[in-house]
Amino acid sequence: FVIYHATGDFYCHYGPFPKAVLKECTTKTNRRHWWRRTRSPNIEVLSEETAARRALLRKQRVKRTKFAMLLAYVGQRYFGFQRNPGVKTIEEDLLLALFKIGYINEEILNNPRLIRLERASRTDKGVSALGQVVSLKLPVNASLDDINAHLSPEIQAVALVKVTQGFSSRTYANARSYSYTMPTYAFAHHTTDSSSPFLLSKELRERINAILRLFVGFHSFHNFTAGKTPLESSAFRTIIDFICGESFTLDDTEFVTLRIKGKSFMLHQIRKMIGLVIAIMRGLATPETLKKSLEHTVLNLPLAPSIGLMLEKVHYMHYNRKYGKDGIHATLHWSKWRKEVDLFKKKLIMPVLIKAEREKSMLTWLDQLNSHNFTTQ
Repeated sequence: FVIYHATGDFYCHYGPFPKAVLKECTTKTNRRHWWRRTRSPNIEVLSEETAARRALLRKQRVKRTKFAMLLAYVGQRYFGFQRNPGVKTIEEDLLLALFKIGYINEEILNNPRLIRLERASRTDKGVSALGQVVSLKLPVNASLDDINAHLSPEIQAVALVKVTQGFSSRTYANARSYSYTMPTYAFAHHTTDSSSPFLLSKELRERINAILRLFVGFHSFHNFTAGKTPLESSAFRTIIDFICGESFTLDDTEFVTLRIKGKSFMLHQIRKMIGLVIAIMRGLATPETLKKSLEHTVLNLPLAPSIGLMLEKVHYMHYNRKYGKDGIHATLHWSKWRKEVDLFKKKLIMPVLIKAEREKSMLTWLDQLNSHNFTTQ
């Protein structure tokens, strides 16, 4: 049998020590390690089989370093990014690809925390990404080509950048930028004939931007997610910018992209914000409804379709300032891979938006919106 310390607890006092130990372990650290190995009551007795397995895993360990991986993916067929047993997720497919290559073993596949895997954003079901960032430990010779060869065509590892060992794609992120692309007719008044051609005028776009600016700042977004109360601290979020861009035409349909930047977002928050803006533009709600939604009032807000939402970029301003010029680590601006990201969007994401429009997914949702009840709950 092999004795293995199970909990890793630290002790404040050590002793009594045998004289031989006192002579050999002259420092407090050495004596602490000796005590933990031999005298701790919290020990686990491992069978020879388990001990042999652990010894084999130690031999299989490879030299690893911390990377930031830039990911692009089409979220339509996935139930979000985060691993969720029983459903298809981006994280699950990524881990399986790393396992097939041999970058991780079965133990790590079942427990990704062993390679410090973290994601910058837990995108919801159906949401795509052009700039998701995952931090994890991989072999020092990890290859993008090898990873992509084992990934679905709907997922692409765009870049691998070596980062500091303490880097976390989630906690080091200063802000996140999302975009929402949608047909412009969604902003038409609800009494407008849906079969009539609609073009977004400059005046309407200015009105949309005026509404979007009401979200900017530090507010309680308890109405824009689930399970939050008006005064709950975790419901308060900061929106840095929210704008409506110029319209453009795809497949004979006019589209527009809304871009939002914030420090962090909650489940469904952006989709509910856009759902409310659409309702206001269609005459089903007023700007006063939006103002009340950011106060203590509890409202039932509509959830816009997920199909047009994309994580565009994760911002690491503080990391770039601290480590980007140390001569060892690269900055995490991602502009170097803009061409690859734009190509992925054009080839894989935009066709999904066009297909959804042909299937009238937005029109179906707008019909449901017409009967939505905003009543205070």
